[in-house]
Amino acid sequence: FVAARLRKFRALETTELHVRDSEGVHWLVARHHRTRDGGTLLVLTEITDRVMAMREIERARIAAEAASAAKTKFLASMSHELRTPLNAILGFAQMLEIGAGKITEAKNREYLAIVLKSGQHLLDLVAHILDLAMIESREIEMRVLALSPAKTAQECLDMVREEAKRRGVEIVNRIGAPGPDIRFLGDPVRVRQVLLNLLSNAVKYNRPGGQVTLSCARDGDGRVRFTVADTGLGIPPERHGEVFEPFRRLGREAGQIEGSGIGLALARQLVKRMGGSIGFASEPGQGSSFWFDLPEAGNVAENVAGNEERA
Repeated sequence: FVAARLRKFRALETTELHVRDSEGVHWLVARHHRTRDGGTLLVLTEITDRVMAMREIERARIAAEAASAAKTKFLASMSHELRTPLNAILGFAQMLEIGAGKITEAKNREYLAIVLKSGQHLLDLVAHILDLAMIESREIEMRVLALSPAKTAQECLDMVREEAKRRGVEIVNRIGAPGPDIRFLGDPVRVRQVLLNLLSNAVKYNRPGGQVTLSCARDGDGRVRFTVADTGLGIPPERHGEVFEPFRRLGREAGQIEGSGIGLALARQLVKRMGGSIGFASEPGQGSSFWFDLPEAGNVAENVAGNEERA
């Protein structure tokens, strides 16, 4: 180090160095100048702000490149996902047109059912994509009210009960009625959207004769946690990082279970916008447990609870 410093000193090179004191690290530029009497003048200029600014710019550049790559990947996946139901609609519509008057009534109904099913799937995809775009652009509106866990849960359970019955899955509601004497803060429509997504996934990806358990409790940190546990196949550890990515169905893409692979990505964004967090735990062969936290209403519940009935 000394030899290198001496070489730079003799060559009058500009040197960058950093020093640490009680206030932190300071970046300096050392410039050497010869004086008329043969001496050397050393000028130290602090450039800490400039170094920090350059580091922020570099971090922003890396983040922008990562976002750009993610968006490109998202658009590529979206293109494939949109084409699949659209091709089904066009294909079976053409078959109906070509076979008009030649195919049986039963085949007509079968093809029309596929067209309608594909059309509904395409509509759901577009709706989810638009929701994601609105969240990212901050244009989605949130009406934060004090809500009842029991009432919210019952509304969602009513919507998935028939599907669960059809698949032979038992639903256990541990929130009960009237439920815990707690309220939480959230947008009623968006909370139902998130909880319904978790319940639907728990039913769809369960095993015949399996069980879905819904519970809710205070987490001790001023939040209320909803938990949806299933007895399905679970998620392999190597795929845990993909769970909340759009269009990732964790190896179920080729299966017979319908889905867009975008519901959990949308759920995460909605929960974050409502000031909450979302996560899961899963073991292969042991099932999965998805949860999300939202702020507890606390003392404000009495002030806005009346709005819940109108939501």
